[in-house]
Amino acid sequence: MIIYAQPTDYSQIQQFYLEICQDLAQRENYPLWKWGLHPTEEMIQEAIQQGELLLFFDDQANLDAGLKADRPFYGAAIVNTCHEEGQNVAWSSSNAKTIHLFAVHPALAGHHLADQFLDEIIESAKAQDLESLHLDVIDGNWPAKNLYVRHGFESLGIMDFHAEHDVQDVLTFEFMELNLDSTQ
Repeated sequence: MIIYAQPTDYSQIQQFYLEICQDLAQRENYPLWKWGLHPTEEMIQEAIQQGELLLFFDDQANLDAGLKADRPFYGAAIVNTCHEEGQNVAWSSSNAKTIHLFAVHPALAGHHLADQFLDEIIESAKAQDLESLHLDVIDGNWPAKNLYVRHGFESLGIMDFHAEHDVQDVLTFEFMELNLDSTQ
């Protein structure tokens, strides 16, 4: 089930993304996330205030993974109409939302919960009568790209962006779109 985060959820959401970034620092960091750079406290706070941050939870999944009872969610994502990096992409529809910071807690890796979470986002978008969902995937983030392709997202091209990032100065993103009219 997905719900919109509330301001009272902020500290748990911050801890969620911090734990993900700590986990990524210990292994292959496919999305190149680093807490304070991407994602930031400001991104999370703004998304909560704008009603754009979704939480995905399932009590049984939390119990199976041994997560603490005070963590009611195991996935989070920002879904909004903002996509600054994709301004020059030939999207098929502007009646769309963009997925950002899509994540499932690393303690639940291998349970296919990212698939369930993405399915919930897709169903929510259809219920809102959106025509498509947009996203970008950093070059080399094959786990995320494979997830999105499995769910019908198609590549619309690759672009390089100059970024203030401590890993590299230029980041390459692949822009992807899911046409919701073609999904049932």
